[in-house]
Formats: sequence, C-alpha cells, structure tokens
Amino acid sequence: TWFALTFICNLCQNGVVIRELATVGDMPMTYLKESNSSAYDEDLDIDEAPGIDMERIEWMTRASTAQFETWLDQYLRRVFVLVDNMSSSLESTNASALSPSSSSSEFGLQMMVSHTTETVLLQCSERYYPMVTRLITDFAISISSLSAVEGMCRIVQAFACALPEQALPALVPLSCERITEEVNNGIGSQPSLSMHTQSHSETTLIWYASILSRLVNCQCGELLVKYKDQICATIKLMLEKCLSRQVYQLASSTLSRMVATMVMIYPERGHSVSSEMWASTEFQQNHFRYWGQHPEIDSESFKIEWHVAGAKEIDCVLDIVRSVVRPLVGKMDDLLDTMRDSPTNNVKNIDNVRMHRMLVALRFGVHCLGILIPPPCREVDAEELAKVIEEDNGAYDMPARYRLGKQVDAGYIFAEGTAEYHEILTIREEIGGIVARALAYMAESSEDNVENIKALILLAQSYMCNFGIDRAVLSSYRRSWSFGLDGFTLDSNKAIMPRLIAARRAECTQLSRLLHNSRFRDTTPLGEEIASRMAHFCLSQYAEVRKHAVSALDDITALIPSLKYPLIPRFLSELDASEASDPERMTGALRVLNTPPMKQTCLRDWRFFPKLVLALCRAQHEDKPQVKKLVRNTAVAQVVHVAAPRPVSDTNQEIRNMVLQLPGDNPDDVSVYQIKRERQDQYQFASAENMQLINSLVDILRDAGTTWRFAAIAGYYLDQLSSVEMPLSSRVVATLAENLTSDLVLFRESAAIYLTQLVCRIKHRTKPESDFSALEKSQPSKDYADLCERALAGDEEALNAPFLDNPAAGWFVWPDEVRISPQVPCGAEEPFAQIDPASQDAYDAVRSVIFRDDKWERIARLFSIESTRVPEEDSFGVSRAMLHEQLFSLFGLPLLKHAWPSISSLAQDFERTGAQRAAAEMIAGVMRGSKHWSRDALAQMWDLLIPLLTSVLSRLRPDTLRFWQVCLQYAFARRDPRRYLPLIRLVIYTNSFDPQAEAPFAEAAKLELMRVLISCWDWRIASAIISSKPRLLDALAHPYKQVRDATGVVMYMLSSSEFSVSYECV
Repeated sequence: TWFALTFICNLCQNGVVIRELATVGDMPMTYLKESNSSAYDEDLDIDEAPGIDMERIEWMTRASTAQFETWLDQYLRRVFVLVDNMSSSLESTNASALSPSSSSSEFGLQMMVSHTTETVLLQCSERYYPMVTRLITDFAISISSLSAVEGMCRIVQAFACALPEQALPALVPLSCERITEEVNNGIGSQPSLSMHTQSHSETTLIWYASILSRLVNCQCGELLVKYKDQICATIKLMLEKCLSRQVYQLASSTLSRMVATMVMIYPERGHSVSSEMWASTEFQQNHFRYWGQHPEIDSESFKIEWHVAGAKEIDCVLDIVRSVVRPLVGKMDDLLDTMRDSPTNNVKNIDNVRMHRMLVALRFGVHCLGILIPPPCREVDAEELAKVIEEDNGAYDMPARYRLGKQVDAGYIFAEGTAEYHEILTIREEIGGIVARALAYMAESSEDNVENIKALILLAQSYMCNFGIDRAVLSSYRRSWSFGLDGFTLDSNKAIMPRLIAARRAECTQLSRLLHNSRFRDTTPLGEEIASRMAHFCLSQYAEVRKHAVSALDDITALIPSLKYPLIPRFLSELDASEASDPERMTGALRVLNTPPMKQTCLRDWRFFPKLVLALCRAQHEDKPQVKKLVRNTAVAQVVHVAAPRPVSDTNQEIRNMVLQLPGDNPDDVSVYQIKRERQDQYQFASAENMQLINSLVDILRDAGTTWRFAAIAGYYLDQLSSVEMPLSSRVVATLAENLTSDLVLFRESAAIYLTQLVCRIKHRTKPESDFSALEKSQPSKDYADLCERALAGDEEALNAPFLDNPAAGWFVWPDEVRISPQVPCGAEEPFAQIDPASQDAYDAVRSVIFRDDKWERIARLFSIESTRVPEEDSFGVSRAMLHEQLFSLFGLPLLKHAWPSISSLAQDFERTGAQRAAAEMIAGVMRGSKHWSRDALAQMWDLLIPLLTSVLSRLRPDTLRFWQVCLQYAFARRDPRRYLPLIRLVIYTNSFDPQAEAPFAEAAKLELMRVLISCWDWRIASAIISSKPRLLDALAHPYKQVRDATGVVMYMLSSSEFSVSYECV
C-alpha cells in the first residue's frame, strides 16, 4: 500500500494530469499495414533504430485518458476503505498496548494517504470536481466512530487544500449546522478534562467539529471570509456552552487555524505548473506532452503564487480578535479573582473545567495574535550574536542566511507604530500579565491541579515563544519537505524539482523567517517572572507537570538565551545530596540541565561547568535508584563533550590578513589584539577553574563515603579534563596510582587510562632534555633490506646502524630524508637523568606509590582477574599494556627489577588463562617501553625475559596463544626489528619449527609466532627467516591440517614480502 501510494504521488508530481482528452477519428492503421508487409519476414538489422509511429502513440494516449474518471472513483473508494480499516484496527486494539513501531507505521500511512490524495486532487480536471465533492462529502458525513476521526480529517484537509472552492460550500454550512444543533441539545455540557475518554453522546459533535477545524485550514483565505460569521458564531457557542475538553479544544484550534489561513503568507495551489499555464487551452488539450517534464525555477511556467492577506481578510481578523479573543482576557481575569478569593477546598470541579477552557482558548488566541504583528525586538550586537549562536544548539537549525542580528521581512499585516499594532500588542501584554498571575496562584494555592497547570504551562510557552510559528511545527515542515525531496533526483546545475516540492521549500523558508524574528528579544521583567515560575514547576512533585514545564522551559531558553543564566544556579542547588534533598526536585533539575540550551551553556561556560560536575558527582540519593540512574545518564552524556581549556595560539600572518579583510566594520590590529586578549583572559579563568575542579574530583575519589558509581563518574571527568598544557598535580597522579589496585573494576580501568596519559606527559616534557631523544635526519642505505639478517649474524655495522622505526619507508624507493633514532649509548639504569622541574612533584608522587613493596603483587593479582564472565572471551587489554609501557618507559630497569617477581609468577602460572593474559600485557609493556633504555639496561632486561619467554612459548595452549600473539604485535608495531634481536633468535632459532615433531599444536604455534614477525616487519625480517632455513616445504606434507594451513600462510607471506613500495610519496 505504501509503495502504491508513493508511485501514484510521484506520477502526479511529475506532471500527470487527470483529465480526459478528445480523440479524432479512428486509430491510425500504420501499424497494421506494416505488420502485413513482407518486410517483417526479412532479417532486420539489430543496429538500426526501430521506427516510432508518434501519431499512433498520441492517439492511444488520448484514448487511454478516458479511463481517468473510473480510476479516480476507484482510487477514492479504496482510500475510504483503507481509512475505515485503519480506524477499525485502532478501535479493536487497546491504544496502550500498541507498540511504538505499529503506531508509527499507522501514522505514517495516514500521512501518506493524505498527501497522495491532495496531490491527486490538485491534478484533477474541473470535470471531475462534482464527483469528487460528492464522494468525499458522503464519506465525511458517514459517522462511524471516534477512532476514525483522524483518518477522515486528513482526507477532508487534503480535499480542502486542493479544492477549497468545492470543499467549503459543501461542508462548512453542514458542519456548523450540525454542531449548533448538538450544542443546543446539551451535548458537550458535561464537565470533563479527559482527552481519551470516548463519550458516545459526543461522537457527532466531535466528528463535525473536527471536520470544521480542518476545513478552515484550506489554502484560500478569501473564501473563508464568506463563512466568517457562521464559523465565529459556532466557535463562540462551543466556547460558551461546552465543558467537554475535546470539544472546546477543537473550537479554539479552529479559531487559530482560521486566522492563520486568512493572514499568513503561503504558496497557493500546488499544480505541477503555474496557474496561468494550467488554465491555458493548449496545456489542457495536450497535457500528456508535458508529463515527466519539470519546468525550470526561473521560467514562467514554474511561477509560484503567494497568498497575501487582502483588506477583507484583515478586517475579518480584526473583528475576530475584538469579538472573540479580547473578551476572553476579561473573563479569565475575573475567574482568577473569583478563585483567589475562594478557599482552595471550595473550588468546584466545574470551576476547574471553566478555567481550563479559558486557558486553552487563550493559548490559541495567543497564536492568533502572534501572526499579526512582529515581536518587539532590538538589533543584536554582532559579538553578542556570535556568543548566542555558539552557545545555543537550536541556532544551528536555522538557515545560515538568517543568522542575523535584526528582524527580516516576514509579511506581518500590521507594522510597528500603527494603531492596530499597539492594540494587539496591548492585548498580548494583558495575556502575559494573566499568565504571571495564574502561575503565581497555581504555585501557591493549587499545585495539585495538574491539568490546569499543564494548560497554563502551554499558555505561558505560547506567550513567550509563539510569534507566528512554533519550533516543533517548523521541524515537522522540514521533515516533510526532506521526505518529499528524497523521492526525486535534483539537477544542481539547473535547479529542477517538482513544483509542489519547491512550494513546500518556499513555505519552509517563510516559516524560518517567522521563527528568526522571535529570537534575540529583550528580556522584560514580565518574561523573567514567567521563566522563574516555570522553573518552579520544573521541580514539581508531579511527573506530568515536570514533563510539560521542562519542555516549555527548553523552548523558552532556546529562543531567549538570556533567561537561562539566572536559572542555572537554582537548578544546580537542587542537586545537593543532603538528607533533606527531594528526589522529585532532583529529577526535575536533572531533566532541565539535560536540555540542549542548558547543557550547551553548562559545558562551555566555566562559571557553571565546575559546579555542574561537582553536583553530579555528589548527587547521591540512596532512596531513589532512578535518580542515580538519571545522574549517571546525564554525566555520561556530557563526558563525551567535555574538553579541558585550550590556550590561545598565535595566528599566522595569512589568517590575520584574512581577518583584516573581512567586510563590515573593517577590524584593525587593535581590535584583533583586544579579541585575543579577551580570549586569553577567558583561558586564564578557565584554567584556574579547571585546576580547582580537578582537585575537588580527587577529593571525591579519596572520600571513603563516595559510592563506586559516583566515584567512577568523577574518574571519567578526570580523564577528559587532563591537558598537556595544564600543570600536573601530584595529588591527582598519586590518587590514580592508588586506584590501580582498587577492588572496583571501574576504578582500575579509569585509573589505568588516565594515569597512562599523565605519565606520558611527564615523559614527553622530560624527553627534550635527554641527549638520546634527539632525532636526526639522514639518507638511509638501500641495502637496508638484509640489515636484520646481518645483525643476527653479528655484523657490527648492522648492529650500530641507526634505528628506522617508521614502517612507511619502502625498500626500492626511499624518500629524500627519513627520521631515524640513533643507538642508545651505555649508561645508567634509569632512562631519564633529570625530570622536568614542573613535573618533578608528580613524578615523585607516582614513584612513591609504584615502588611500594606489595604494589605489583596486588596489580598482578587484580589485573589477572578475567575481565569477562566467560573466560574464553577474555582478551588482551591494550589500555593496560599502554599503562605498563609508559611506566617502564619512565622508570626504566629499576621498576622492572621491582616488579619482576610478580611478572615471573604470572607468566609461570600456566593453569590460569587470566594470569597468562596479564603477563602478556606486562611483558608487552616492558618491551615496548624500553625504547630509550641504555644498552646495559637492555642487556639486563633480555637476561630476565628470554629464559621466561622460552618457558612460556614452549607451553602455549589454544586459549593462551592469542594473548602472546597480540603481545608480540603490540611490542613490534612501528619498531625496528633490530631492537628485538634476542627475541627474534628465540622465535626462529631456539624455538624453531620442526616438521617431524608429533605435537601438531606446538608446531603450529611456532608458525603462528613466525607469522606475527612477518606481518609486523614484512620485508625487513623476510631474509632473516629464510636464512634460518625453517624447512617449510617439508611441512606441506604434514599429517595434520592445522600445521599445513599455518605453513601455507607463512610461505605466502614470505613470498609476497619481497617488494614493498609503501611510501606515501610514491
């Protein structure tokens, strides 16, 4: 059904017109004559283009259009059946039991039916209008059940938008008459605030009220003027006599839609061509010749006609405002006085319903007023606008051309300064005063009146935000336009698209203008009071109230960013984890702080960010697990966006010249210097706050009363807040080193990651002071391919040649220069003679913890615990290996000697898989961290490692082989093979492959380790392996497939590693 509707819709948007064409005479007989010709008995040339009889094709096309009337009748009847079937399925299924996927699919199908029907009716000929009107009118008045209202209303709206001159006369008088009859009979007078309870007696009233609300949404405001008195009388009657929420809400929405149709600017008619071309005789008689052709945007046939309010429509709207909206203000004011003077317990249910009715009517009245006049606005300074756009996530949704600091022309009917402008602005301000009074009354005396508070929140949101368009409505328009656009391939050079899609885009642009004009307004005392009251309801004890208030405050602060700054400290204070803290208020505060406007500001403004982080890390509430979960989710969602302050870097001359050439106020060197100075001041402030925050997080980690979940949150923030430019804190590194042996897995993992970064920074700050860390540039020798082989043979020149760790340098083709590392001379056991003075305290703090007597014993015990519940899924931990690499790289051989008993004990524990994995991680870190060790230290390291690895590699098991393979891969990556000559001798000589051995797994494991050497070093190790004569050919006849497969892989890799260009410049 979906794809059938899409096909029909695309046909109509591609120019198919549903109109019968006249045929002249009989079908040409050319085809019959040619079919009797003897030419068809002869062989035809397949390369010759076939002949096309355009006269016959045209006659057949015209003749086929005679079926359009039958097709249109069948299409509409099938649409009616489809709507009935969907309503029946909804009625027979409990709405609460519907899954989100099923409800969304039903909604999407209804939208597609409505859109396709509108497109089909737009392409209909006037000849079919009576039939269409009769069918849709009969369907609309055939009341079935309230579950069918939505589907029926979408068909009626499509009818009204496509053919308003047919829909309004047929249905408006009928609907008004039936509504008046039902209301006068007392239907809808029973007080009810439910939107879901279906009263059988109100079915007819709701049915026709729904039809009327969709009819006034037609795309022709001029036609509505004729029915203004009748519609307004019906609306007044429903607002005065009906107390059923569904009824008076429909009446209010009808009023708002009617005003919008009369005064808003929108494209009229979505034919495939312009109205002039559509009405031309030549197009009507030969429309099939235009099928599949889209007129170009700048052509006359593409011209889009816009609806602009005329004098009669403006007079009608003013009359509606004065006769319907203005009296509502006075009635609501009187009702508030009456309810305030009465005791709270004496307020009757009918008074609550009346108040709700007034609030709903006023909300839609505010929608009417927002369309008529531009919002009171000022021009925003460019710097202020830049800050707003940077902080406000919603600003990115706006088209770039409308990110301006002033209002744009949006076609309001009353300009600023006119009498009508002041009249409507006065009414709107009066409504704002009523909103403030009602919010204060509800907060003080009637906070349990949930439905009225929800209605009041929506009214306040409309008053603060709605000036002709709502953000959610604009987002819906954009999604619909994008969905329609996906069905067509656009030519970016000619800008060709269906005219209906272009009209939707133009309408979306107009709505974007309205939304832009509602931004960047001055903050008034009334607006601040309303925002403060809304913040109170965000902390309500009722979940429904909090939900509506948070959504409304999100919308308000997105459009008026200055209102959020006084509210952020208020919400942060609610996260205090004292005994008197209220979990419901904490929930509301967390919901607000997680909205995009608040979240972006709290993450980027260092006045609020430290307070937010500390509040989240301390917001522990033992009685409400859902509060804990919300805190964790909020923190995790923010951690990924956290970044430490970055210093202001000097711009090069080219960028500075570009800035000075920008149009506008022509900035000079002085202004650029001032901007840089401001940024430097901001960095200094943020750096100081960052250091205080880091120290506070360390205190949280040290506090014994902090639960492990919140300590993990503090650890995550510490991971992100570290920076190379920030001074290292001894308290931080000492705390992280202590947490390496915490009983909590999250503590250990977080400490390992963060301590790795800090130790790496200590090393990098110290390394420039060391002699052996300087890198030279030299022209390498082209006989480097056998350098490893010669080094294994004891060649002094090969042993003393500089290391080339970069594997990107090729064999036969070399760059002009490559970075090489000279051989490390003999020296002390520790690689760094002097530590960076600024990092000395942090270095000492780490050393004091790492060199404790039982530290590595505890590390070995805890790190050898399987990280997963299933031992078979345990894997090599790269983060732990990186930690060991940095520690052994910084502290050198003394640390290895201190930790060696624990490492050796783990490696010789062949029964536990976790012990083998932890030993592989540690040994990988030792080997890779020995890059800057002296020759004497390296010799002692290999004296310890080689006997241990000899024992380990001879006793590998299927569940431990993978650990040692990754261990070698991690150690060998981007390292010269001559750094690991003792280990290479062990793999290819000492632990050599024996094809005659009867232990298939052991021999296959040897080949797997050899494969690791080849995969890491490619041609650099190939000659050394070949010279060792591994007897691979003999293994091809090995009785075990496992050995034969491993042998084949090694032979293939050796044969393919002869040549490697691999340098990016080649």
